[in-house]
Amino acid sequence: MSTIRFNDGMSFDTSGPLRIVRKSDGLYVVGKGMLIPIDNREEGQEIINQEKRENAKVEGILCVACGHDLAHQTRCPGCGVFVGGHEG
Repeated sequence: MSTIRFNDGMSFDTSGPLRIVRKSDGLYVVGKGMLIPIDNREEGQEIINQEKRENAKVEGILCVACGHDLAHQTRCPGCGVFVGGHEG
């Protein structure tokens, strides 16, 4: 468990997957060893989604034409391109 503790008594468990956490002084995205202050849940969700997209690019499961997730797909849900580049 990775914990960040501040002098004011606030602490954050930064282990585990990225998630949105509400504390008395605001919202944060925490996880994967990171602590990121955010203004609202939408901003937090975009940070989490961006991190997922970056991981997917590394794993090579995004459509090169439009960037949609191709995990367990035979056709891209975004642009209709077949996984592998052709029908059949």
